[in-house]
Amino acid sequence: MRFIQSYAVDRVLELAAIVAPAGAAGDSFAIERRAERRHPDLAPHLADFAQGYARNTASARAILAWIKARFAVDPAIRAAILARASE
Repeated sequence: MRFIQSYAVDRVLELAAIVAPAGAAGDSFAIERRAERRHPDLAPHLADFAQGYARNTASARAILAWIKARFAVDPAIRAAILARASE
């Protein structure tokens, strides 16, 4: 769960900074602080990215969908994620 809902979400926040300029100042010690203010377009998706232990697969799918909508995703990596999410 930590890898998907912590590490992966942190990487999404880094990608969000590339896709759209920040709307507010960031925190150099904790990327997740004030993320909703910095990236208002991402804010509605954050709850989908971290749905808790019982919904880890749904969180991974939501993260993949967000990334795929904005970046080219290697088909092999996408297939591996989806295969793992189907287990």
